[in-house]
Amino acid sequence: MSSRRAEIDRNVKLRLERDLHLSMRGTFQSVASDSTSLGFTPKVYLPEIESRLKSHYLAVADKFAGHYRRSNLVAMDPVQELMFIQDLRSQIDDRAAEQARRINRTNEKQLAEVRDSIFRKRKMLLKADPSLDLDDPILRSNIYGGFLQGRVPTISAVETQWAAEHSKFMEVAYLTGELGIVTKAALTSYKRWDTVGDDKMRDWHALADSQVVEIVGPFMVNAEKLKYPGDRSLGATNSNIINCRCSAFYRVTKKALTGARFTEPVVSGFAIRSSTKILAEVTTKSKKQIAKAKLKREIAKAKKAELAKQAKLKKALAKKKEAAKKAKAKAKKAKAKLCGCKVCQCGNCRAKRSK
Repeated sequence: MSSRRAEIDRNVKLRLERDLHLSMRGTFQSVASDSTSLGFTPKVYLPEIESRLKSHYLAVADKFAGHYRRSNLVAMDPVQELMFIQDLRSQIDDRAAEQARRINRTNEKQLAEVRDSIFRKRKMLLKADPSLDLDDPILRSNIYGGFLQGRVPTISAVETQWAAEHSKFMEVAYLTGELGIVTKAALTSYKRWDTVGDDKMRDWHALADSQVVEIVGPFMVNAEKLKYPGDRSLGATNSNIINCRCSAFYRVTKKALTGARFTEPVVSGFAIRSSTKILAEVTTKSKKQIAKAKLKREIAKAKKAELAKQAKLKKALAKKKEAAKKAKAKAKKAKAKLCGCKVCQCGNCRAKRSK
């Protein structure tokens, strides 16, 4: 079940992604231009990349860190609020530094690969176009820029997703006392995984749609644990992270005064399931459904190939018939030219004309 709120979240994220895309695009173009200089290393742009990421995370947090409280008109304890803001800022600083180093390492690796590729293919390129000046700084800058810019959309999407979903998770975790100090309200919360619900959605994310767990428990998606969409902290791989457009939504309720732990209650119409139960369902059910979806795609592909083959044969047959028809008309015309009374000069035709 896709959620209208997931689509609304996605639209907000898209607007924020565009801002990071423009700023990172400019930085990457500067890296490409300077990389033509002797002795240049992309490491000099590390502080700039870190600064851009940090600014972006804070801009996203401004939109999403109060997501639940704005929607439900809930206030947070002032001390808890201060701890929440400090913790979120600290984690944003750490994430910006870590991701900047990762992006910089990839830039260095990619530039080295492009230089090696130009060196290896130099003779072939000059043979194809002798006027090409491979040492021209502008040409090299454009080549480097083209390779680096290809990563900007993915970086923008992944970093925006993390900042938005992490801010939402931290807000509810502090609101309920799962992080920080335990509040007197004795609140507990549950989170639900929601997908956008279009044809670009991964099969295993479609299976995770509407999965509900306690906030302290992880979602189980394709047998991997995630605190929220876009989370890597529990070991999720790129298959669950790159270009993910899902959202997590939260429900907060008062905990039983007896201190008893919720096992299988229903909150806001969504059944709560333990992490172990979800893992058991995913490992048995998801493999079958993913295999079924894969088989369905293969059958559709085979049908498409068969239809294309039939169309090709039909076209060839029509072409053959057309060629036969043309040959027959040509032969008829040639015969008429030899034996027709108005053309042929044989004795038989002259006799017919004289009559």
